Amino acid sequence: MVERTSVGTAFGVIGCFVGLSQCTTPFMNIAIIDSDSDLSVSYKTLNLVYILIAFIAFCFAVYINWGPFQALDRRFEDVEKEW
Repeated sequence: MVERTSVGTAFGVIGCFVGLSQCTTPFMNIAIIDSDSDLSVSYKTLNLVYILIAFIAFCFAVYINWGPFQALDRRFEDVEKEW
């Protein structure tokens, strides 16, 4: 949750991270695939890396949704009235 005056900056920062991840993901894939001479092992490793990334994202989403963030625990209508 950000202030109404800094929403554009927040979208810019998030967009920057999304763009960087899209630029670096192919290089990570190449590095993992080239790390072993056996392609089946390399692709299994690549799948495990993506499973780990998805698990971390899931844990982060659960933490945001049910963690100690009071602003997200309130109803949207209540937050909107404060602005």
